[in-house]
Parts: sequence; C-alpha cells; structure tokens
Amino acid sequence: MPLIVTDIGFVTKRDDKNFHLFAQNLLTSESLKGAKVCLKLKEKILIEGKTDEKGIFRFETKEQNPTNFQIILYHNGSIALSESYAPWVKFSPERVYIYTDRPLYRSNDKVYFKIVAGILNGGNYISYKGSLRVKILNPRNNVLFDKELKTNELGTCYDSLILPENATLGTYRINVNIKHKEFSQIFEVQEYKKPEFSVKLEVEPKVVLEGEKVRIKVKSDYFFGAPFSHGKVKLKISRRPLYFYYHGGVYEEKWAQEFLEEISGNLNEEGEWIYEYKVPKTGDYYTYIVDASVEDESGIEQRGKGSFRAGRSKYFTSLRTDKYFYLKGEEIQIYVSVVDLEKS
Repeated sequence: MPLIVTDIGFVTKRDDKNFHLFAQNLLTSESLKGAKVCLKLKEKILIEGKTDEKGIFRFETKEQNPTNFQIILYHNGSIALSESYAPWVKFSPERVYIYTDRPLYRSNDKVYFKIVAGILNGGNYISYKGSLRVKILNPRNNVLFDKELKTNELGTCYDSLILPENATLGTYRINVNIKHKEFSQIFEVQEYKKPEFSVKLEVEPKVVLEGEKVRIKVKSDYFFGAPFSHGKVKLKISRRPLYFYYHGGVYEEKWAQEFLEEISGNLNEEGEWIYEYKVPKTGDYYTYIVDASVEDESGIEQRGKGSFRAGRSKYFTSLRTDKYFYLKGEEIQIYVSVVDLEKS
C-alpha cells in the first residue's frame, strides 16, 4: 500500500461535456497556479495541461474517453493523485414509466396498462405531448399488441390487451418507443397448479479457492416423502463481485450479477442429481449464485437456491491509515483488517 505525504490536493467534477479540476495548497488553502495535470490510462498519457490563475484546469470530454483513468497533479516537487471511476455517460432526458394493473395474469385475462412520459430539461420535468409506439411481446417474441398511442396534456396514455385462451406462459414485455429510444416493463402469465414435489439444493463447501471444485447436489421429493425421480434439472450459475470494507466486513454488488452457464440433467432413482463445478481463476473475489429448477412431465417447476464464495484466498487483508496526509514528525497510525470469508 503506497503512502504519499503531500501538501497539495485537488477535486474534480465532470458532466457529459466538460471535465473540471481545482487544485490548491492544503496548508494555506491557496489555489495552485501553473500546476501540471496529467491524465493517464495505464502507461498511456491521455491529456496534459496546467491549471490557470485560479487553480482550475478544464477540458472538453468526448464519448470515446475511457471510464477509468489516473489523475496526477505536480507542483513544486509535490504530487497528488487519484482515480476517476465514474463513466462518461450522457443520460437520456426522456423518462417513461409503464404500469400494469397487476404483475401476474392467466390466459384470457385482460391486461390494463398505463404509460407516463416526460422530458427532463435541466432541473424541470416537462410532460411529453406526442405519440408513443407501444408493443407487447410474448416470451417467444411474437407481437400481440402494436399501436401508436397519443399522450394527453399530463403526458399519460392507457390501453388494454386480452390475452389469448392458451397464452404462452412466461414473461411478457411492454416496449414503448419515444424519440427512437425504447423503454420496457414486464409482466408474467402463468397457470397455477398445486406442486406435488419440493426441491432442495446443497452446495459444499461454502468457501473455496479459485480453481477448486464445488459439489452441488439437487434433491427432490414428493410431499408425502418418496423420492421424485422423473424430473428434468436445470442448473444456472452466476456470480456477483465481492468487495471488502477497509474496517472489516464485506458487501456484494447485487446489481452487477453476471450469468456464467447453464447445465441440464435428470434426477436419478433416489431423486438426486450431483454436479461438480470448477471455479474459474480470475484473481478476484465473488459470491457464486446457484439456481436449480426441477420440472415434471406436465411442466410444473419447483426451484432451489444456494450460494458459495470463492477467491484467490479465504482471507482478505487490508491496510489503512488514520488520515491521508501528515506533517513532518507526526505519528502515523496504521490499521490492519483481516476478513474471514467463512465467518463474514
């Protein structure tokens, strides 16, 4: 862990058009005139320049600029650095909100839906008055509804769809096109039938090193106790990045879940199916999500879920200091944290 003692610092701000940096002396709070600014991606220098009389450096951003890069500031033998993580994203000003009267339907049901559209203009929300192209697609991507709807003065419109008698079961999508941009919402169509069996999933061990194997066992039984031995198994494996707090503890990026693979099989006479999964080597830490589904001959499906953690080590060690810069002769306190993946 590098430790830098410096008397200069900077803050950055950016939007979809401009990047701004303000540099100052941390001891006197004076702005830094003529400080050298360097933006690097690995070993490649992207942009170089100097701060103006007010300590400000700015440049116009471009869509092709990378999302992550190093920012380095030099002044009179002192150095300060940081990294930029925020992506160069220009968010669309259009906003579309799609609602259905409920999330789940059966064949022959009537689906009522409502759409609210608007435009963000600075800090103001303006209702969209115009036409929206609306399509509803079934799980096989067959179009069941295709109309052009006009919004009222509040930016809303609504309509309905009667589902077919033998509607395809699964996830349906409502797609709304506004100014060549598409927004979506989903709803489900299912036929309810009381299940006759249950599914349990066992994953061992719970923490492994990358490159090692995990034993995944799917077990299915009738509710009256006998093994359910006529089911088809589908196993889906995905993962989420696992990060560590410097003070100890872990957290998962649930929104960044990544699908890895799907495996199929059949239950044996004991109602079991066993699969050994070899964890890929990445050098990072992940929580792996295992989702098992068992389907009977009539298409009724039951699910089981489990997880395990994997990484280059079963422990994570981090160092931190009590603050970021020091005066000469001042004592530096260094804290060491060790996280046990099996207990965290």
